[in-house]
Amino acid sequence: MAKDTSHTLLTHTDRPLIGLVKMTVKSIKYIFRRIREVLRKIIYAYEFLLSNKVHIIRSDQYGEVIFQLKEKSIERIYFPKIYNLSKESWVDFFYPKIDVRKFSDAQVYAGSDFILTKDGAVWEKYFKPQWAKTIPIDKALLKIKNQYIFIKKAKHIETIDYGFSLCGVHSTVWAHFLVQYLPKLCLLKEIQSSVNHNLTVLVPIYRDAQIREIVYTYLCQFKNIKVKELEQNNVANCKVLYHIENTSHLSDHANYINPSDIIIPHFTIDILKNNFVNHYINVSINSEDITQSPFRKLYIGRSGIRNVLNHEEIENYFISQGFAIIQPHNLTLKEKVKIFREAVIIVGPFSSGFTNIVFCKPETKVLSFVNYQRIYDGYVSTLAKYFDVDLMFVTGYDQNDSIHSSYNIPLDKIKLAYLELFSSKNNDLSESI
Repeated sequence: MAKDTSHTLLTHTDRPLIGLVKMTVKSIKYIFRRIREVLRKIIYAYEFLLSNKVHIIRSDQYGEVIFQLKEKSIERIYFPKIYNLSKESWVDFFYPKIDVRKFSDAQVYAGSDFILTKDGAVWEKYFKPQWAKTIPIDKALLKIKNQYIFIKKAKHIETIDYGFSLCGVHSTVWAHFLVQYLPKLCLLKEIQSSVNHNLTVLVPIYRDAQIREIVYTYLCQFKNIKVKELEQNNVANCKVLYHIENTSHLSDHANYINPSDIIIPHFTIDILKNNFVNHYINVSINSEDITQSPFRKLYIGRSGIRNVLNHEEIENYFISQGFAIIQPHNLTLKEKVKIFREAVIIVGPFSSGFTNIVFCKPETKVLSFVNYQRIYDGYVSTLAKYFDVDLMFVTGYDQNDSIHSSYNIPLDKIKLAYLELFSSKNNDLSESI
């Protein structure tokens, strides 16, 4: 019987064609990538041609102090226990005073931290010691040279009589909003009581529904305050601007982690506790319902970069242990507050979702998986210390040397870290889970 070779012949015939198609697709992608790069350079050159060259100045070189909010202080930043690697540790940093300042004829850019004045750009982060490793990502910034910045020309300028700004580089990002911009919002009542005219609060366009709810709910209580949303490339020209520097230091972006990248003053923590967290806990939770919650064990899910590579295996294990997988940004604010307040233990790959531990009960247990490059990220560990949450990190094997690297942690190691976290104190807590 003759052997049927039609399939083999077809496969052999198709291979060169398939290879040619792949090469063509690859070439087309390369061409489009090059076209995009050229277009970006053309756009940059055009913007640079129209840009404003402005001298950088400190905030204390311009304007008038209305009143001081916080004196110069020493702030302690905490770093977590890391399973099988290190104990809890901390570093003390100097933190500058914070004033409410009054600027005349000042321009606010929606996605940037600098304030443009007739004497220059007030850009306080440029003068901080951390500037040596900071990568600024102000949206209107084109170039920095010899204490001058080149700023994009505004597409549209809004005229404001008396302004107060909640705009900045990361003002629409939950983790940054919580400690850099929300405290400013909570201080607005003090500012309004010290001025004799109506204020316009300048805000970015919030894509995060939770941030938007917080801001607009708070502002609704004021009768003499208007709100003006600024598009990213738009500018508000304020005849008078009341200005507060960001109430915590968080780097815009960095290539490696340094303990000084994140400094959250106790002043900021107190504002969060007293003016925000306690309020939302009270309005979101009925105490009699807490023990009936199905969300006593939480697994905070993550997707994209900086994720644990064997997450399916890990998720399946914790599901088998009675954990509910949640995505905090997909919840309503009330749901999120309630779920975190009712949690007994929280686990998952490290993300901004862990900042929600501010809503947790004291002594809640938290186990976070993290790539090695970020084990000394002091944000969540500092919040955990001040809100009395028992936090531990566990790390494994990074895919590369980037701070955004994904990583692999053996499930057995996670189980051991989980057991150690529960044996650290409050052993009776494990009986209730």
